[in-house]
Amino acid sequence: MDLIIGLVLIGLGVVGLVLPVLPGWLLIGAGALVLAGRVPALRTAIDWMIARPWVQDSLRRIAARRQGRRPLVRMLKMPVIRRALFPRTRRQLVNDLTQSAAANAGPDPGADRAE
Repeated sequence: MDLIIGLVLIGLGVVGLVLPVLPGWLLIGAGALVLAGRVPALRTAIDWMIARPWVQDSLRRIAARRQGRRPLVRMLKMPVIRRALFPRTRRQLVNDLTQSAAANAGPDPGADRAE
């Protein structure tokens, strides 16, 4: 099923590069993430890309904002993303997010409420 979804997303992304209505790069990226669990070359490419300093800086900026931290952590817990990333990369991302969150954290007013 992941293979079909990934190929459809990449196909729509290629069409989106030609048609201005569809977000081409976004769909191609989502398709690559879905396929990375099955295609080792894509998994390695995503691992390499996440290791780039500008990507790390972007993720830290997102994690520094309270509104961005929770969706990012939830995304890392998704099965498709877990299969797409090497365990070492996933651990590094989670550690960076928690360190960034701890450095910028104040009292979270929503922490007392149950989700």
